[in-house]
Amino acid sequence: RVKMVEYTDEDIAKLTENYKGKEVEQENLAFDTNIQNVIANTTEGTLSNGFKYAVLKKPIKGKKVIGTLIFPVGDEKILANKSEVAELMADLMKSGTKNMTKEQIQDKLDNTKTSINVGFSGQNFYISVSTYQEYLASTFDLIKDATFPDSELSKQVLEIKTQYEAYKNDPQSLAFNEIQRMTSNYPKSHPLYTPTYDEKIAAFEKVKKAEIVDFYNSVLGANNGYGTIVGDVDATKIKGLLESTFGKCNS
Repeated sequence: RVKMVEYTDEDIAKLTENYKGKEVEQENLAFDTNIQNVIANTTEGTLSNGFKYAVLKKPIKGKKVIGTLIFPVGDEKILANKSEVAELMADLMKSGTKNMTKEQIQDKLDNTKTSINVGFSGQNFYISVSTYQEYLASTFDLIKDATFPDSELSKQVLEIKTQYEAYKNDPQSLAFNEIQRMTSNYPKSHPLYTPTYDEKIAAFEKVKKAEIVDFYNSVLGANNGYGTIVGDVDATKIKGLLESTFGKCNS
């Protein structure tokens, strides 16, 4: 028989003699979520280019900060036949900037336990952020000055194509897609048009990097944007951060 290894109290003490536990987190004060208290703790403002924001000073466990930013852009004419261009632009925002590679961006997100979700739907570009107080400023730098590397574009198109090919073999996905098509009455060029999966694949395969860069530089902007930041933060500092990040981002 295999004899089990037995540990004495002295062995356990030796194993744990250099152990250091995490610092005790400060307990959050109870936050009353009634409407009057939320209003009293909310600071609203407008950036120089028209972007509207609200900061809710509310302690979150672990000194976390959560942000949601929405940027309506373009119009029916400008966005015509640009749905896939806009979606790919958003998908590739974390694939490299002038100062960081995709790998460096991902390492930074992992090391700071930060998540950034970026997307585009209809005529809205959106960013959602979950991070910690000390990393908030550097987090926004991770999506500034995107470069959209060619290699990442081809990878992203391949991933999307694989995804939609799978949808074509899923009865439930096909049913929902067909219901959407039957209940919407937009022309094919409209940003709210619901394409078939084959149409979607074909449209993504046609997108060129130059179209993405042009959309990023010409159409994307914060002029009509709005957003919220929630956390135990200084509203004045948040305004400065938003101004430096989005204040000159004009369509």
